[in-house]
Amino acid sequence: MDINFTKIFKIISLSLLIALFWALPAITNGAELSWQAIKNSPSSKNVVLAFILDTEGEKINALAGEISLLSSGWELVSVSDANSFINFWIERPFVGLDKKRVKFSGITPGGYLGKALILELELKPSVTGISYPDISVNNFSALINDGQGTAATVKTIGLIVTD
Repeated sequence: MDINFTKIFKIISLSLLIALFWALPAITNGAELSWQAIKNSPSSKNVVLAFILDTEGEKINALAGEISLLSSGWELVSVSDANSFINFWIERPFVGLDKKRVKFSGITPGGYLGKALILELELKPSVTGISYPDISVNNFSALINDGQGTAATVKTIGLIVTD
């Protein structure tokens, strides 16, 4: 029996190329979590940070996480979910007793597709002359609205500075 290795190589190469073509969107897509200073608070030197999720083409129906303030020169004053895309909070965002942490989890039945606000944090500087606060997002997860509880890939972009 005569085996044509060139033909087999071409078939395998074409199959791998097709598989890569179909898998590439799953590899490159992923939700993005970012935050930005959206305004100074009505109260003096306080800053309001908006935490935003861009679903990047995935329909997201649940999320959870913890935001920690690492900077010693800042204190969490309040948290607001007033304009959030989350419809039902399992654990409504609240400022922890140490005034350095906010924990939350919530759902949106049917899912959400697009870029939207999760929550806003109001921060108060405890010392003068400091720069932007150092924020850490821990245990952040988002679930795709596929009926399977599939975890979405989420990239943390961090602080976006705009003028």
